[in-house]
Amino acid sequence: MRTKNAVTKRSIEAESFYSSFGKLNGEHPWMEEVPEGYVAYRVRKLSSGKVAYFNFVLAKEMGLIDAQHPHQMTDELEAKLVETFAIQIINEYDELTKKRIPQDSILPNKFMATRYLQLQHSNKQGKTSGDGRGIWNGTVQSRGVTWDVSSRGTGVTCLAPGAVEANRPLKTGGTEFGYGCGLAEIDELLGAAIMAEIMHLQGIQTERVLCVLDLGKGYGIGVRAAQNLIRPAHLFLYLKQERHKELKAATDYF
Repeated sequence: MRTKNAVTKRSIEAESFYSSFGKLNGEHPWMEEVPEGYVAYRVRKLSSGKVAYFNFVLAKEMGLIDAQHPHQMTDELEAKLVETFAIQIINEYDELTKKRIPQDSILPNKFMATRYLQLQHSNKQGKTSGDGRGIWNGTVQSRGVTWDVSSRGTGVTCLAPGAVEANRPLKTGGTEFGYGCGLAEIDELLGAAIMAEIMHLQGIQTERVLCVLDLGKGYGIGVRAAQNLIRPAHLFLYLKQERHKELKAATDYF
């Protein structure tokens, strides 16, 4: 039988053991280097979620878990993953409708949805496009390498094709407009995780999936990681708009 002190000690040890996840708090150098290259959102913790997939090998490469950590999910690790990644943006629709959100569920930092050129938008200069259902969790450093971490399925942003087509804020989970739901289906996320590891093991450089959370009802959140998640499309919008100052800043960062 566990005593209360034993449980408390175990919780403190687990918090210290997985403390590197605390660095994924929304802060990212892109926000300073290219201040017009993103839309900032307040973020809230979700009350549900369980781990459907976790990439132990990648987590060790990133320094998020100890190199000797067994490839076995523990209650403490799952709790930390849910705490870190089971989040959703408070978007323009939520703000407009004054959605009731418990104050203690709102995280202190805003997270960014980045702007980049997408051809499925009517505007071909990237003025309306970018992360339509994702946000960037931040960066972690390990062995001299910096890793970008982002999540998809975290709510519909104003950069989603559906939101632009509707010309108004959309509710997360709505299906009235294509590419306007803001959520991600769990089978899509698991498929992406498998394909990413196949490519990685073939020696093809690609973004990989760190974690997939199951939110229920067929939806989830997929957490991606790579040594640079900035893509050429993040630069192309400034090239198309002939904004040379921003193009240089983005290129220098890239």
